[in-house]
Amino acid sequence: MMSSRAFQLILFTGLALRCLLFLVLSPYNPDDHFVIMRHVIEHGVFPKAELYTQAYHPPLYYLLSLPLAWFQSAKVAQVLSLALSCSTLWLIARFLQETPFLKTPRARCAGLALAAFQPQFVLYGLFISNDTLAFFLGAALILTLGRYLQNPHLRLALLLSLICGLGVATKGTFLSVLPIVPLVLVLAHRRTAKPITNLLAALTLLSLATLAGGAWRFSTNYRDYDRLVVHGMDFKPGWMKNQSGTWQGPGTLLDTNIAKLLRKPHLSAETRHSVPLLLFATGWINYMKNESSFNAAHDHQWLWLPRSVLTAGLFLTALITIGACIALRRSVQSPELVLLLLMPVTAIALVVMVGLKYDAWSCFHTRLSFHTFPVFCLLLGLALDKFKSRFVSGLTAVALLICLASLLVETVSDLASPAWREHTMHLLKNKLGAP
Repeated sequence: MMSSRAFQLILFTGLALRCLLFLVLSPYNPDDHFVIMRHVIEHGVFPKAELYTQAYHPPLYYLLSLPLAWFQSAKVAQVLSLALSCSTLWLIARFLQETPFLKTPRARCAGLALAAFQPQFVLYGLFISNDTLAFFLGAALILTLGRYLQNPHLRLALLLSLICGLGVATKGTFLSVLPIVPLVLVLAHRRTAKPITNLLAALTLLSLATLAGGAWRFSTNYRDYDRLVVHGMDFKPGWMKNQSGTWQGPGTLLDTNIAKLLRKPHLSAETRHSVPLLLFATGWINYMKNESSFNAAHDHQWLWLPRSVLTAGLFLTALITIGACIALRRSVQSPELVLLLLMPVTAIALVVMVGLKYDAWSCFHTRLSFHTFPVFCLLLGLALDKFKSRFVSGLTAVALLICLASLLVETVSDLASPAWREHTMHLLKNKLGAP
């Protein structure tokens, strides 16, 4: 049986992995957020939503990044992402330690290892992107929700409200979890003898904080475009033409032929018309070339690498699904567990709705639900509590080690590439100047 020492070792390894990847990984992904920071520094105001692809986002992440962005170096600005990524992993560790829903150290270790080594969660936590802050605030929200369920104190309700307000001020995907929070407040209140005024005060704080968090973005949208919600794809950027036609009828939502994805584990005509395959692929691997600087599988045609991760991901996803079924079966005894389960469900539902609205395959990206990642870790742990055999534990450990190994292989390949050496020399010569 795994001990607390194993839990601490996994946490330390996850933190060390993030520091190593930070040294090698390019700060950029296909979404250019650094240009927003430069615009604010140069012009003193945030750009209108139509000016850049990512300019429609709320402002909080860019405001926090400005002190680092003043150095005009993307690598320096990436330091905030590293700090947030490490803090997010620490919050998930605290959540898994404190939750009463997991019974064994083995289950807690498996959940933490998923957060520590899951390739897309690790990589998207290190880019210059508001995803990094959304992941952190999502983990803080779920940890605080767990504490509030055990001790519905008004101080925790205030903290929940603050986190929700900051989340709405960070990324629109955070809206997906907001309907769950009032339900948690009501459920926790029903189990106490506290007056109804406490619940009303908590709900009022939550409403005010959420409105305050979204006020700037909603007001500027209404001022500029006569509507509260605006998305970058409303302005028809040129790249949308290459992604249209994702919807091919009901089969787009029903195609789960994983064999097609294993045959061609990168963006292809065979898989880009299937929402389930898009969500699965983007959740585990760099599905498209240049999604990050880790392109070994694309550059060298190492199909064994994404196939290995997808196979491991398929097994882990099956366990997470079993964990979700276990949570549903406990709905009568533990309705709060079902409320936690609803958070990734509503997050993924929002991703699918937006993707169908704009009919662009890149919208169907699972990392847009990763602000609920602690729940995925919890569900994996529930499955490990259910299956106590060494065989299942061994397969889970192998699958998680494959995830870790894939990141290390990509790191070594990137270090050996001429592009990385050239980029490093450029940074040294220019004393960390802008790439």
